[in-house]
Amino acid sequence: MIEAFRSTLADKQDALVKALQRGEYRRYSGDEIPGCFAYLALTMLVEGMIDPDASGHAFRPKLASFLKLDRTFPHLPGINRMWLDLDAWLKDRAARGSPFRVLDLPPEDEWRTQIGYSVHMSFPSRKDKQVVQNFLSENRDALSSPLDFLDRFRRVADGSKSSAYLKSAYSDFARSYLAGHRVLSDHRFWRLVQAISLGRKTSSTFELLLEMVHDEDNLWSFLVSDLTTGRGLGSHATLAKALVACAAVEGHDLTHAIDLGVVFFHQTGHARWEAMPSLADGPSKVIVGLSPRVAGKIGAKLGALEQSGDWALTRIVPSGKAHDVISAMIKLPSAGEQIRSVRVFGGVRSAGEWLGRPRVLPNVAADACGLSIAPRGGAANLSVSCEEKSPGTYAIRSERALQGAYVVQSAADATGASPSWSRSLTFVRDAHVHRSIGEAKGASVPEWSDVVAMQDKVASPPRGWSDIDPPLDDLIEAVYAGGGSSGWSEAELVPMLSDILSGEASPWDVLRSLQEAATIEPILRPGWKGRTWMLRRPTIAPLGPPAAGLVVVDGCVGARLAEDFRDAVAAMGGQPFRSGGVARWSPPLLGAASVQPDELAARLRWMVDSPKVAGKAPASFVRTPISHEFYAPASFWSWKRGHFVTARDDDREPVRLVRWKSVADRDHDVYVVSARGGEARFLSRQAAIAYAHVTRRAAMFSFEAGTLVRSASEGALPGPISSWLRYRNLANAGSSGKRHYAYPAAATDLPRLQSLLPNIVQADAAGSAHDAALAVRRSRDGARLLWIRDSVKAARVLPPVG
Repeated sequence: MIEAFRSTLADKQDALVKALQRGEYRRYSGDEIPGCFAYLALTMLVEGMIDPDASGHAFRPKLASFLKLDRTFPHLPGINRMWLDLDAWLKDRAARGSPFRVLDLPPEDEWRTQIGYSVHMSFPSRKDKQVVQNFLSENRDALSSPLDFLDRFRRVADGSKSSAYLKSAYSDFARSYLAGHRVLSDHRFWRLVQAISLGRKTSSTFELLLEMVHDEDNLWSFLVSDLTTGRGLGSHATLAKALVACAAVEGHDLTHAIDLGVVFFHQTGHARWEAMPSLADGPSKVIVGLSPRVAGKIGAKLGALEQSGDWALTRIVPSGKAHDVISAMIKLPSAGEQIRSVRVFGGVRSAGEWLGRPRVLPNVAADACGLSIAPRGGAANLSVSCEEKSPGTYAIRSERALQGAYVVQSAADATGASPSWSRSLTFVRDAHVHRSIGEAKGASVPEWSDVVAMQDKVASPPRGWSDIDPPLDDLIEAVYAGGGSSGWSEAELVPMLSDILSGEASPWDVLRSLQEAATIEPILRPGWKGRTWMLRRPTIAPLGPPAAGLVVVDGCVGARLAEDFRDAVAAMGGQPFRSGGVARWSPPLLGAASVQPDELAARLRWMVDSPKVAGKAPASFVRTPISHEFYAPASFWSWKRGHFVTARDDDREPVRLVRWKSVADRDHDVYVVSARGGEARFLSRQAAIAYAHVTRRAAMFSFEAGTLVRSASEGALPGPISSWLRYRNLANAGSSGKRHYAYPAAATDLPRLQSLLPNIVQADAAGSAHDAALAVRRSRDGARLLWIRDSVKAARVLPPVG
């Protein structure tokens, strides 16, 4: 990238020389690009370089060497002129309400006439770095207390070896710190100090994120990611392995905590805990990770410890108690002295902007006593505010979706001084349409081998375009927005769903309902444990006889695409519909009647594909040949509780189901069903649960008022069977509570379900819908299903008299 930048400028040498010497450059029309920006970026890049090919570290020889030009640059007043032009350009745009911040240029003077501004703006210089490096080498413990560091460094800053820019940066930082400000991690002086102390080659900020999240069996999983790029760096089953991964990354602010042997986690979401560089004043409760050395000293003083590799985890404990117990044995940094960063986290991004839906708005971490948020350059929006969740952590709240640019800043103090910091956030109400949906890198997880094209009759299409419950609407839009070309990491998607659901339903059940609604699909990561959830491409799925022109939409569709579909159907003279599912958190079903599928797909540039469902072969479960050798049991199916548990209670059970995890924490989990001396292995958790129920001849569902309701606490039908119920009844499955899950089903669907999965549906009453449906099939004299006294029964219908 740097080489392309260099060659682009060097190839236009005449324009470059005019800009650097006379401040003449192309003036672009519009407000988006200042024409001098590339030239000023060049001067800052060159000033910060150490070039062995140039004689010394003077700016002009380095400039010629970098550009690979055989010439000198003796006179460069155009550089400072361009800085002044950029300063005026930014002030003008900021005054108009555009999302730009103004420059903080030093005052003009007689010696700052050519490259002075570039030298100042490219701080730190090589000499400045060396001064700080020497100080830290001689004062290795200085950073344990920022106040102590300031006192010690004062003499260095006042010395002759410090440049004017280093002196200025130190003075500004010290003044802010002593005034009580702690959100200073982005200050140019502190960034320099941290970069050198942590071994980074650059003073640009770098943040490593370590989070704890629960998996399906409430076992901890640890996610490591790079906040500066948003790139996930891996998911780990133990804290010890996660910290090894963190230690392998150069220079981040968790390094000191790992070396100390104490990592504090505070809660940031409904099912999410995040590691802190030190124990801050904000959280009232924490979970503490302890190294073997520290855990041995503390013992049970913080309660029972849970091993996570060779490290240990406490349970949730008051932060004050954790501080008192640990600080009695180890010197912890003082919370009140610690320097913090302003961090915007959580939320969902869409093409670089924040999704503005109320239930997925981001949070802001700062030390300010109150934050404010308001539209940039516009009228006040009284429906949006920053609500303090815990000391120093704020949630952005809004009664309606946000659209446009907003500014978050510390609230004005009693003196009326300007805010010490601000952040510009741009929101979009509806997610931007993805230009393309990425190809899955990995293997799918098939659950049923006998799959055929859908040919059965389907229910009459619903009428009208129904509204979606706002929380569900926000959830679906968030899933679409964050999926993009690379999909969702499961460790990111599940906590996001948990935050929206707030305990009203299991995020794993909602995840399954999205999969069964043909919205997303799980892909096993190649060569590494974990799943990526990919968005499915929008697809037109024809159903029923061609003359009816009935189609449904498969794939992940955001609000903008849904409106495109509705408009296209109306333009063709068809009847678009959107209907709710059988439960509160069921995804809506989109479709249309009286349309030509190929023409509709051509208008939208979507695909057309025949829907696939389960055939007639019973018990066609897909097993895996993968052995569970070098695996360890992690959880066990409890027939008493109807879900997996970590303490087994199946000693005398004829059928056992065990989840096995790779000891090396690399391979995917394997589910093993053992019965009558044999075993069957599965990669799909849902297929394993259903197979275990069929093998044990235990019911997993009951039929209630037109729905198939799960009687176990977890589990689902194999995918192609749930697809058959979805297409046949034109409704999606879903959850309405913590353990509730239901499918759309008619009484006439039950015999086929029973043939595919024997005994899967409970039929404990002679007059049950299940038995009634079987009676209809056996009848040779025209028995029909009738609704009699609040239940479904098989009865003969007499012909009319006369």
